[in-house]
Amino acid sequence: MPPSRRSRLPRTRLLAAALPLLLPAAPALHAQAPAPTPLTAAARRQALDSAAVLLSARYLDPAAGRRLADSLRAWARRDAFATVADPARLADTLGRALRTVVADKHLYLRHVPNVEYVGGAGAGRIVDARVAPAGGAGPVMVRRSGRVDPRDSATIARTNFGFAKVERLEGNVGYVKLDLLVPPDYARATADAALAFLRHTEAVILDVRDVPGGAPQMMQYLLSHFVTGPATLLHASFARADNVADSLWSVPALAERGLGGKPLYILTSARSASAAEMLAYVGQRSRVATVVGETTSGAGNGGRPHTIGAGLQLFVPERQILTGPGWEQTGVVPDVAVPAADALTRALALARQRVAPGTSAVR
Repeated sequence: MPPSRRSRLPRTRLLAAALPLLLPAAPALHAQAPAPTPLTAAARRQALDSAAVLLSARYLDPAAGRRLADSLRAWARRDAFATVADPARLADTLGRALRTVVADKHLYLRHVPNVEYVGGAGAGRIVDARVAPAGGAGPVMVRRSGRVDPRDSATIARTNFGFAKVERLEGNVGYVKLDLLVPPDYARATADAALAFLRHTEAVILDVRDVPGGAPQMMQYLLSHFVTGPATLLHASFARADNVADSLWSVPALAERGLGGKPLYILTSARSASAAEMLAYVGQRSRVATVVGETTSGAGNGGRPHTIGAGLQLFVPERQILTGPGWEQTGVVPDVAVPAADALTRALALARQRVAPGTSAVR
């Protein structure tokens, strides 16, 4: 079975069986931009109308999408945001207003004036091209709408592609602290180096307590190092607007690099969101990992950003999870519940006790 696949399936059958997927939760990332031009009433109306069309057509729940669209059109008719001329402030204000209509943590806007998202499937594929817009306003970065991180590749590289720390701790336990789940298209070499360093450890701890989200493909890549046996379905979702189901499978060759079958612990906090929650959810559900820490944020509905004008990007939750109930609003409940600050200590104790049963666990 291939590591990932996409298929067109009957819409009615899938909608009846479906539930929430994902990408990153509400804005933790900000692209640098020049001082914004104040919005006109016409620009606000166009942005709200564009958002209404997108949400009506693409939001994962058709009825909820219609409610959102109706609200947007009503706000546009009466220029409800007339006092909000700053586009960054409008993004925040409008996002909050939308979430009063439908409580969805992936339903948000941000102001990214130098990035244009274009349609197309292929979430996680990085396709960048600089173009000069009409009027000579300077280059704009055009990205497929599967790309959710507005930063350029050089900026992402300076974060070490989300790998903040890799250590071999006492008791021969490996530790990886992540800041973001960056797509393997960018981060594969760094991920490979980190995991190779831990190849001879007895157990591994992945720390996503401060991860706001990222790429599902990095979840697939990381967990594949620990899943033994034939290719296993890790996660599946359905996009009703495209009538497409996507699946992520384990990659058996990655488990042959030395970590397959070793004890894995995933640290979580209430700040862990979106793809970080997916990592914990899939690891727990597949019994590949033990989740230690706090219940996660509850941002489970996956989607992608769309340009709606005025430099505004609307993240539309488009995907329903097919593998289990998901974690939208509920979060991922840890196997071992402890305050986030104590999660590493507890996971270390559990790991040491598991690999050396005579060792007393730290409480």
